Amino acid sequence: MRVTSIRSGREAPGDRVGTQEPKSPTLASRTRPEWALSEVFEDLESNLDHQLMLYILYFLYILKLQEGVMTLSKAARDFILHWGEMGNRWGVNRTVAQVHALLYLSTEPLAAEDIAEALSVARSNVSSSLKELQNWQLVQAMHEMGDRREFFSTSHDVWQLFLTVVRQRVEREIEPTIAALGRLAIEASVEKQPEVIARIASMHAFLQELHGWYQQMTKLPPSTLRGLVRMGAGITKWLPRPRKVKGKK
Repeated sequence: MRVTSIRSGREAPGDRVGTQEPKSPTLASRTRPEWALSEVFEDLESNLDHQLMLYILYFLYILKLQEGVMTLSKAARDFILHWGEMGNRWGVNRTVAQVHALLYLSTEPLAAEDIAEALSVARSNVSSSLKELQNWQLVQAMHEMGDRREFFSTSHDVWQLFLTVVRQRVEREIEPTIAALGRLAIEASVEKQPEVIARIASMHAFLQELHGWYQQMTKLPPSTLRGLVRMGAGITKWLPRPRKVKGKK
């Protein structure tokens, strides 16, 4: 049987009848001051260890988030911004041009999340831009072991990029226009419009010559093309000179 204190409603010390239960190991149960002080330091040390562990885990989490994100220098940022502006003037979406510029500067393939983080654009915009670049055959997708994400890269060879863009432009714009002009020339001849026929035929002939030149150039290796460009106007010395008309100096 236990006897409780009237005021507190708790068991009064020394008023137990029968077998006494062991006291709980709390600071209040300690009678010597040094014991209480040691437990305070133990609790404090435990709390500090817990806080330090949380800080370390948070730091590692931040590092994980930043892992793989490309750090852009001022020159790289300015290059990407300028390329986006030029792309917009050439009829290419600004984000598409910026994504391509970032991949061109990157030393390793990047995931869509990394691109969105580096450019501060929406993930959906990055996805649509990558699809557009893949349609132009300017970006290639790849996978890495142990990672389900797709990683994207582009060629760092300027001549290869140039020839790819030219090939896509020819297939998308020049060849369909040549076919359309040929069809319109036939329609104009049926309607007997000599001026219209002449102008359409002139444009059709020009594009056919340009397309023929393009087909010949694409058969040359890139080193030969570089050599032709470096020669510049000097190539004219290898071309046949026009014949002089008699009576003219």
